[in-house]
Amino acid sequence: KEKFIPEVFWEKKFDEINDLNQNSASILSTMDKFVIEHIKRLRKTKSSAKNSKLFLDLISETKNLVLTTVSLTKTIRDLYQQVKAD
Repeated sequence: KEKFIPEVFWEKKFDEINDLNQNSASILSTMDKFVIEHIKRLRKTKSSAKNSKLFLDLISETKNLVLTTVSLTKTIRDLYQQVKAD
């Protein structure tokens, strides 16, 4: 079963963060493929620069969101474990 951020985060299943990292890496890899395919498409056809910029910005922000959320989840795990140990 794939582990997603809400499951790890809200249900405090921090031992499954490694699965979350693998899923995040897969998502980021897919995003990179989208960018490469879009660039290839741009070279072949005339496309709106505005739409292309919007698409690339959307991909970039999505990648940032995934990375930031994984980082936040790890920080919360560390804090949770520290509080639990005290």
